[in-house]
Amino acid sequence: MPSDRPVPVRIPRAAWLTVSSTALGLVVAFSSVSMVPVALPAMIEDLDASAVQGQWFLLAYLLACSALILVAGRVADACGRRPVYLTGLALCTASVAGITVATDPWLVVALRGLQGLGAACVITNSTALLVEVFPPSRLAVGIGANIGIMSVATAVGPLVSGVLTEGVGWRAVFAVAAPLGLVGFVWAAFALPRVPRALRRTGRPDVAGALTSATFMAAVVFAANQAGASGWTPTVIGALGVAVVAGVLLLVVERRAGDPVVDLTLLRERFRGAAYGATGLSTLAEGSVAVVVVWYLQQDRGASPLEVGVQVTALAVGTAAASLVAGRLSPLFSGRALTTAAIGGSTLVLTLIALHFAGPAEFVPLGALLCAIGLTGGIFKTANAAALNVGGDAGGAGMVNGMRVAVDNTAVTVAVAVGLAITGSAGVVVCFAVLACLSLLALVPAWNRGLHAEEPFRLRGAQLAA
Repeated sequence: MPSDRPVPVRIPRAAWLTVSSTALGLVVAFSSVSMVPVALPAMIEDLDASAVQGQWFLLAYLLACSALILVAGRVADACGRRPVYLTGLALCTASVAGITVATDPWLVVALRGLQGLGAACVITNSTALLVEVFPPSRLAVGIGANIGIMSVATAVGPLVSGVLTEGVGWRAVFAVAAPLGLVGFVWAAFALPRVPRALRRTGRPDVAGALTSATFMAAVVFAANQAGASGWTPTVIGALGVAVVAGVLLLVVERRAGDPVVDLTLLRERFRGAAYGATGLSTLAEGSVAVVVVWYLQQDRGASPLEVGVQVTALAVGTAAASLVAGRLSPLFSGRALTTAAIGGSTLVLTLIALHFAGPAEFVPLGALLCAIGLTGGIFKTANAAALNVGGDAGGAGMVNGMRVAVDNTAVTVAVAVGLAITGSAGVVVCFAVLACLSLLALVPAWNRGLHAEEPFRLRGAQLAA
């Protein structure tokens, strides 16, 4: 009798080589996100920088990366993901090497912007490269590995940065990243497969779409960042005005473009449009958790940096564990089932965190709750990213994933600003209650996405029936 057990889909060697390359690239690209803020005071003092220049040490990277994510994804679809990815790693490596010897504050700002451009090329292609080499039913394994490694690197970044800054100096933070980037570039040049030109998208460059999308993203991120730091100043209101105008122009331009930077049909598709909506709402709910917890523990409870670091590291542990769990679950369940269950779990955990700070659930260790939110959030991100690529055009994977990353990055920036504002004005309990409500709202698009005929669990079912 034929066995009803499915034959495991083998992951090719090229896929594992690609994962090793993209994971290393993400560590290089995201190292600045968590390491530089710790070294910032030392940078300002050593470079004799003003407060404005110090702010731009962080903002230049954030704006460049966020503004160019969509453009980098579209360029990769047209020119090839491998060359764009390698260019991004080269820019990241060259910029951090330059910062290690720079003495002028504005030069550091310019190099940080260059680093953000490189990071955009790396981040937007990390998942798209996996789409090219992983079997559809095992794609979540590769995506989960990337997310897990990136989360751990981001979590330990502040600790490493603190040790290097105190022991050697702030330049050591960038000096460590330079050889890591060089190794990543050499390894990627060896490990990443070459894709025939016939599989790349061709078409007239959408210059207007590139300019309006970059302006829109930069304005939104700048406004959210400044609102969190300074409140509703005229600068923030002006940036929001620019974002509205750029957003309207973007819609008009992309509806007429033959080969757009932002394919609006992706948003109109129920399956993918709902997935993008779930991404935004879920990230709004969870994107500020670590920052709010750190701020509260240090400001209100007087916790030491070590105590805070241990608590936040638990979140990264949960996310890393999620990469293993989601990879095994994706062939068994639909993307709708996994993402809905994960968001439901996040809603429950965020509610418990609010009750923990309020008192009724104080007996539940905060570290365990943060680990749980990392687990549920990691499962959602992995399953959602994998599902977005189901049944899509492989030549357009850069755009598909660029839009996901753009939504995620923007939502994180807004989440941090809103989370800190609510915590500062109404308290941490109210903040987490609001976050739980946002997470509950994310259940609507997560479930409404429906099912796709080419999802891994359906393909597996077809194999069993055959």
